[in-house]
Order: sequence, then C-alpha cells, then structure tokens
Amino acid sequence: MARIEKQFIHKNTCGICDGSDLVLILDLGEMPLANAFLKKDDLGGPEGKFPLRVYFCRACSSLQLLDIVDPDLLFKHYDYLTSASGPLADHFIDMGKELAGEFVKSPKDLFLEIGGNDGVLLEAVKDKCQVINVEPAKNIAKISQKKGIETIIKFFNEGLARNIIARYGSAKVVVANNVMAHMRNIREMFKGVKELIGDLENDYPRAIELFKTAIHLAHGEHQATFERSGRLKLALAYYFNGQKDLARETFSELGQEIDFSQLTIYPDLKPVLDELGIK
Repeated sequence: MARIEKQFIHKNTCGICDGSDLVLILDLGEMPLANAFLKKDDLGGPEGKFPLRVYFCRACSSLQLLDIVDPDLLFKHYDYLTSASGPLADHFIDMGKELAGEFVKSPKDLFLEIGGNDGVLLEAVKDKCQVINVEPAKNIAKISQKKGIETIIKFFNEGLARNIIARYGSAKVVVANNVMAHMRNIREMFKGVKELIGDLENDYPRAIELFKTAIHLAHGEHQATFERSGRLKLALAYYFNGQKDLARETFSELGQEIDFSQLTIYPDLKPVLDELGIK
C-alpha cells in the first residue's frame, strides 16, 4: 500500500520482505534532494523538500526510507558524475578489468552495468566484449554514449531484463555499483538480474562477500540501508539454487543474530529455510 503525496509516495510495507512491522527510528524532517543545486535565479523561490525518515523493519532487520521520491524527479537529470572523482574512477576501471578478466571469455560476451553513470567502468572493458549501460539520467547517458557505449536510457526492471536478453542474449557480468539502495523495488531488481545471468554456478562465495561488504548511506535518493542479515536473506532467497551446503553454512552464521522462527512474513525465504532445516 502506498499513499500518493505530491512528488513522493509513502509506503507502509518493507521494501525487502514486504512486512508491515516497521519502526520510525530517525526523523530528520524535510530535506532538499541530494545534488539538486539551485541556480542563482532560483534562490528567491521555493525549494522542493521531502521527508527524510529512517525506519527499521523488525522482520528482516533492514533500515530504509518509506517516503519514496518520484524516480523521474531524482534521476532523469542527475548532476553526479563518476568521472569527477579520480580515485573512484580508477577503482571502477580496475574493477571492470578484473571482472572482465575473470568472466569474459569471448568478444560476444555481454557485460552490463545498472546505473553505470558516465560509463567509466564500461569504457575500460568495451574492447573486450559487448557492453551495455542501463542509465536513466538523460544528461549522463549522453556522455556514456559519446564514449561508444551502448546505453539504454531507462530504469532497470525485470521487463527490461527480458528485452535485453531477447536482443543481446544473457549477460556474463552484471554490475550495480551504489545502486541497490536507490531501487524502489529491490526484489524486482534481483529478479531482473537473475533473468540476465541465470544460475550463479560456483560464484556464490564472491557474491556473498559483495553483499557483506556493501554499505549505503540514507538520504533522499538512497532508499534503503541493508544490514548483513536483510541483504543476505534477499540474495540467498533468489540465488541459492542447489548450493545447499553453502546456504546452510551461511544461514547458520546468521542464526547467531536472527531468530529465524520469527520470519513468518517472508514467503520467499521460508521454504529455503525449511529445506535446509534452519529453525
């Protein structure tokens, strides 16, 4: 359920587990959008502000914003460029080369980035394989396109994933840097990624480490901060197909922090726990 208010919606359910046992833990009042700098001519007029309130989900231990600003307002024109930070750009270039070296085996292989900004990472690997940048910000997408990167100016979702598969085939690598906390529907994002890459085969340990180390800040465009428990539960629910020993080991570690018997409202996860004998 969501209540439409101005240019944002207020959700009443958790974006991870769809639960409704949510607690307001921090209220920062109304804030302007991040990076939405005013022009000189606009300084005398009203500035758009939105509630910035952080909620805790008792069911899956995630922190998130429930007042969700219209994605078009946030991201159709975006002022942040990855290339503006030299060290960050160097990091993504190294990351792209490392991933391509490990997973790309043919120039026909597809390397896709969700929210690839101005294409710093993909530019580093475009000579080794096919690359696609899914970037909704029109002004930034133009920069990516000028670098010779196939750029889809849309928000990523499961339907777009199917369209990409129909046109380009499945992806060998899917990257989403600093993106998950921006997603309005993170479960749909994971479904879309799974459509693109299929089974993860033997890459689960790498995926788990990525989830464990991901950290996000809460502000208007970052809708959720996922503690290890919430993030891993979501990932494992979608991807641990057949990797029972590894799944059981990971859930056992989490069992020191979570009472799994209380996860009665998480329908995607409960069958996995039952199969693995996790109580």
